[in-house]
Amino acid sequence: MHNGRMTFASDGNLPAALDRLYIAVAALIDPVKEMHDGVIVSAPSLYEQLSGELPATRSDGVGQLARRSLPPVWTDGLNLKIEIDDTTRCWGSDAATAPARLRALAARAWRPQDAAAVEQIAGHVESWTVSVKSLLSPASVKHISVPCPACGATSVSRRDSAGEPVRAPALQIVTELGCTCQACRYVWSPAYYLHLAKVLGLAAPAGVIG
Repeated sequence: MHNGRMTFASDGNLPAALDRLYIAVAALIDPVKEMHDGVIVSAPSLYEQLSGELPATRSDGVGQLARRSLPPVWTDGLNLKIEIDDTTRCWGSDAATAPARLRALAARAWRPQDAAAVEQIAGHVESWTVSVKSLLSPASVKHISVPCPACGATSVSRRDSAGEPVRAPALQIVTELGCTCQACRYVWSPAYYLHLAKVLGLAAPAGVIG
């Protein structure tokens, strides 16, 4: 209600928003299809890969002493899994697991006026996929120490490999996947890299042709 009058969400492009949501959910929770020696094989979903890594102690290969000093779980991975699990619960499904909740969310009977909300949810799920891939393959990750154009955050709080709190740049880029704000979870696909670089006043990422 605004100034005593009822206001309603305007209709959006629901089919396009749902397509984006279906693709985002599938990328996170469906088995990963890979080509090996000309044969398509299935690997666990990214969510399952993330969950499977949690009991392991990850190290940078700097010796037994360093490995013993690390926490008993992979802190960054655990934090991301908790975020995924907690957020999907907040989205309203009673299903027991995050993948089941995401499937239920994609199958929900959305209304045209829900299109903006569906787009927002899809963006969140896309950002999780980028984050999981960046954690599983950290060499491909780059960070930008400038404010996020969507929320203004410059840094986020996280824990290092020893479990100590540190500040890290909010904007994280995985060149072939996208740029994600770790504060607000807004994601820019590679197609928007040139636009994002202009907004931030930066040179275009390597490999991007203007």
